[in-house]
Amino acid sequence: MFSKKLQYGLHFLLLLRGSEGLQYIGVAVLVEEEKMPRKFVEAIAVALKKAGLVEVKRGAGGGYRLARPLSGISLLDVWQVLEHAGAEEVAGDGTVRQMVVGEFLQSVASQYQVMLGSIMLDQLEGLLLKENDKMMYYI
Repeated sequence: MFSKKLQYGLHFLLLLRGSEGLQYIGVAVLVEEEKMPRKFVEAIAVALKKAGLVEVKRGAGGGYRLARPLSGISLLDVWQVLEHAGAEEVAGDGTVRQMVVGEFLQSVASQYQVMLGSIMLDQLEGLLLKENDKMMYYI
């Protein structure tokens, strides 16, 4: 249902958590630590920068950081940047059946976007912290 691009984008943002207004983290560090494809992550990072979700600093001590906390970024924000940009609108012209199907799919798409907009990425951070706590318990 969700592409690798969106998954890597969320992973990238989660790796940057806690960096808003603080230090910049280089892509090389992120991709090596997490075994992600560098070129793919760099393309995702550029898209997220253009959307204002991350900030970039070039040169020594440079890298990426969150432009705002994860609690201020919705799943819809990321989805629109990484998935929806290339999505086609549903055609609603032609026969009555085509129009009905088009309107139905537009309605579903609207509801889907409302749902994605209600999910903030700090929920993802909470799941990570919970999982880390479980791992620490077993050690």
